[in-house]
Amino acid sequence: MSAAKKKKVAKKADRAKIANQSLTLLKRKAGARNLTCPGEELTSLVVLAIIARGASVSAGRKALQQIRNAFVDWNELRVTRPGQIAFHLDGIKEAREKGRTITDVLGNIFEGTHDLGLHFLEGASAEEVRDFLVGLGGLSEEMVTEVILSGKAFFHMSADTDVAR
Repeated sequence: MSAAKKKKVAKKADRAKIANQSLTLLKRKAGARNLTCPGEELTSLVVLAIIARGASVSAGRKALQQIRNAFVDWNELRVTRPGQIAFHLDGIKEAREKGRTITDVLGNIFEGTHDLGLHFLEGASAEEVRDFLVGLGGLSEEMVTEVILSGKAFFHMSADTDVAR
């Protein structure tokens, strides 16, 4: 490998390292946790944000897996009664309210887009995703922040003058 190519690769690695450090600082400042689950889609991230609010992320992931095992797809979950969803949120505080929030949020997504997979958000800017998620109702600012910071693989984030330094 030539010296110029090595230098270019090193610069890219440095930028990636700085970006990850910046993202970590933003997560800490916003009180956001890492909700990412390998191989999961954006809807899973939104549902996990709801389940894990006030609970540990590991307990939230476990409850999300129970839901994934119990329901065929997001549409079945959307039309399920909150009490039935709460049954699968074993060990999660305020399970019935979270079940209601899940059905409300999935219902709002479905009514507005008919795409419960949220594929239309892939490649969007973080600001567009924030606007969409806030518009759903039922998601707190903290939940939206966690989804955006954890879902960086689904959309792009551009640094601008509004980024806290």
